Formats: sequence, structure tokens, C-alpha cells
Amino acid sequence: MDFLLEKMDPMARRAKAAVAEIEKAIAEKDMSSVISHILAAENALQMLKSDASLHSQLVQKADTSPTPAADRFLGVIPQYQNTDIQFTGLEGETPLGFSRHGRSNRHFTPHRVV
Repeated sequence: MDFLLEKMDPMARRAKAAVAEIEKAIAEKDMSSVISHILAAENALQMLKSDASLHSQLVQKADTSPTPAADRFLGVIPQYQNTDIQFTGLEGETPLGFSRHGRSNRHFTPHRVV
């Protein structure tokens, strides 16, 4: 799970740079820059907060053992045996999206605006 912590570094640097820019803007007495850098710092810190919560959730999930029902399928693609030969496809069932063109006496119907 260290890969997620490594990916948090750019956002931490971004928040740190935004705080440094806030200090510069305060020294220059530029209120609009202070507000814009505060918003940038809040955005970066919010991203860090969501990454930290994701990291804690992933660590929590990794600590739990897999469910017993899924144990037999770990690393295996299940093979299903379809041995039922009673269905022939001629029972009168029509699959969805199937259009039977033979049910009409007109083969070509021009577009009509009603």
C-alpha cells in the first residue's frame, strides 16, 4: 500500500507551495492573491484528505481475509458445464431485438410522416 502514499507527494508539495504563496501575498498585502492561494491550498489538502481515507480503507480491506465462497475461484477462471440438451430453440421463444421480416406482406415501406 506504499504506492498510494508515494502518489500523495505531489499534492503535498502543491499545498506547501500554496502556503508559501499565501505568505508572500500577505507580505505584499494583496488580498485577492491570498484568497486564490487559500483556495488552491484547500483544494490540495482536500485531495490529500481523500487519498488518506482511501488508503485507510484499502489497508482495512487488505487485512480482512477473502470470503469463503470466493476461495475456490481465486486465480481460476471457472468452467461451467452446459450439458442440458432439452432446449432446441424451437419452442416459440423470440429473443429480444429479433425482427421477423417474413411476417409482413410488404418488403419495402417508404418513410411516412404522420
